[in-house]
Amino acid sequence: MMKRLRLIVAALCLLAANVIPVADLPKVIDDAGILSDYDEAQLSSQIDELIQQYQIDIVLMTENRRQEGTAQAEADLQYVNRGYGIGEGKDGIMFLLDMGSREWAISTNGAAMTMFSDYDLSALGDHAASGYFSSDQYYQGFQSYLKELNKTLERNLNPQKEENKLGDALASA
Repeated sequence: MMKRLRLIVAALCLLAANVIPVADLPKVIDDAGILSDYDEAQLSSQIDELIQQYQIDIVLMTENRRQEGTAQAEADLQYVNRGYGIGEGKDGIMFLLDMGSREWAISTNGAAMTMFSDYDLSALGDHAASGYFSSDQYYQGFQSYLKELNKTLERNLNPQKEENKLGDALASA
């Protein structure tokens, strides 16, 4: 009986480790020092809500110098090396802003790779970069990114709902 109980507890721990994001990992990593503590806390709170809703890890990162040759390679490296991701597939998305080169990249992993098209990722990054980052409004840019990320996830994961909205709009026109 005791052996079976230990086996069940071990199985539950493994399941929890693969489904629940690791709470110790920060969701906002501001290595470039462009966000205030308040901004980081606000963004982290928004991210936590999105993680609960969509069950994918969401990370924002700024840096001044990258280890890899391209911003995309750096985003991919940072996501994996820092241990992000939810579930067996390490599902998640990371936005990396490299202040040294003024470039950005978005890395997706696991199920998140199929949740977003290349167009979606480009639109998400361009909206934040051209609308806010280019005028040094980093907090606003990340807020805008998270808002657009939420819209994109809602649209891509619930296409039926979007079709109904379109149908309702056409019917009332």
